[in-house]
Amino acid sequence: MALTLNDFGSIEFPFGTPKTLIKMSSGYTNDNYLLTTSLGRYRIRVSQYSSKADELKAEHTMLKWAAEKNNLIVPMLGLARLPNGTDFSLFPYLDADPEFDSNNENLIRDAGRALANYHLAVDGFRGKLPWKPLTETFGNETIQVEELRKIINEQTLSAYPGLWDRVESLLQRMKDAEAFLNQEPYALLPRLPCHGDFAPANLLTRGEHVSGIIDFECCRWAPRVYDLSTFLLSLQQSEEYEAVMSSWFIEGYQSINALSRIERELIPVLQQIRSLESANRHLKRVIRGDQKMNAGLVMYWERITINV
Repeated sequence: MALTLNDFGSIEFPFGTPKTLIKMSSGYTNDNYLLTTSLGRYRIRVSQYSSKADELKAEHTMLKWAAEKNNLIVPMLGLARLPNGTDFSLFPYLDADPEFDSNNENLIRDAGRALANYHLAVDGFRGKLPWKPLTETFGNETIQVEELRKIINEQTLSAYPGLWDRVESLLQRMKDAEAFLNQEPYALLPRLPCHGDFAPANLLTRGEHVSGIIDFECCRWAPRVYDLSTFLLSLQQSEEYEAVMSSWFIEGYQSINALSRIERELIPVLQQIRSLESANRHLKRVIRGDQKMNAGLVMYWERITINV
């Protein structure tokens, strides 16, 4: 739902009197607003889907702990609930370049260094995290196949006669991915609080440097290469992508924090598992009625995860 300044009128706000509220962006899962108050400017984040207060509190706790050790981590200043029941998160607003320049070699290398330093900073955290561990991503809330088949039939996607075959293929790959995540060599990799969505869209930049890391609502226990695979997957989806860009990022990371041979070999596998996760979430939202079936995306995920 869209927020207005009037939504803040009846709550006690500790960061000054709200003056203006401007919608900045809508991502795949969040709406972001710029709130100007009598004391400064802040970013308001509201989930587009139902959020649990305990998950937001876990994110707040982790960010408070991590921001004390790494000044690139943008902390969550607080949590609040509007009178209409909408939970929102409050962050400081930082001026940054309008978008991540994927053609800038120095910036991509700095993104790798920023991730490495983040991993070093949070390696000692042992508290609760917002998202379930990666190993549980396919095992919980099993997709009801017959219910999904009924929904697809009802939508009569006649333009995609092979859609159900693609869905069944994806579901089988999800089972294979679940098995992979619970056996060697993956199961032997140490876990830490991965960002969970480390991508250009969640990096604030100034020129050739990363000035802030935001949006930790997907933070979860996983091997550190999960974050590398997320960034590389996002980078590769850009129309301007060239293979050398991946090398820049990995070299930037390893200049701070070396990767083992096994970790480097698992990066492309985790990129595909990341795509299977996206497919898994989409199909569950279709069953819940939160989204319409996106046949194009389903066929895309089926195609790019062929090797899982």
